[in-house]
Amino acid sequence: MTLTSKSSIMVTILIMAFLISCTIYKTPRVEDALYKNFEYEFAFRVPTGWDIQESLPKSLGEGLAGLFTNDFRVMLIHPQNNGMIIVQADTSGEDILSLGYNKDAFRERLTARIQAKEQEIAASGQLENYTYEIGPLTVKQGYGPSFIYQESAKNRNGEQYVRSEYLNQCRKKCSCDIQVTLVSKETDFQNNYQVFTQVTDSLRKVYQ
Repeated sequence: MTLTSKSSIMVTILIMAFLISCTIYKTPRVEDALYKNFEYEFAFRVPTGWDIQESLPKSLGEGLAGLFTNDFRVMLIHPQNNGMIIVQADTSGEDILSLGYNKDAFRERLTARIQAKEQEIAASGQLENYTYEIGPLTVKQGYGPSFIYQESAKNRNGEQYVRSEYLNQCRKKCSCDIQVTLVSKETDFQNNYQVFTQVTDSLRKVYQ
């Protein structure tokens, strides 16, 4: 085998190793009470007394939580207070950079998306009292997570939810969408909402 052939093989191996390294992420983990997701580059503080679940229990999927089954990434459950917090993340079609140079266009797209969802919820008849609030639309230093909006609604069985959405720069050139959802009985909602706020306030950037 010639030196040129050996060099070509080595270059090919190095390229393959680089490509593989770009698609493999550290396993999500909890370190010092912080849940860290390296694929979508975010972390949040796990509240005291809440347990992390890796799958949605069937018993919880029968109520309002069942609407968010497809959104599941990681879930926090408190054994006694009838609440759960679902945290999901995915790549987003929204460009976080547009928050910096064209907030009006971003707000227009976001409003259209939310209003379409509002119409869908009204047509389904499953939820009532749907409300939403668009955030100040500012980009955090280091690109997120940056709050963009919050929505809430309830059903006729005494359950209520609230969801906050954030954008985060991830994978160097992508935007990742992070959604944190609280599902709770109305009787316990305010206490659970305080914990939900602690979780969302603790969202931060984490790197691979």
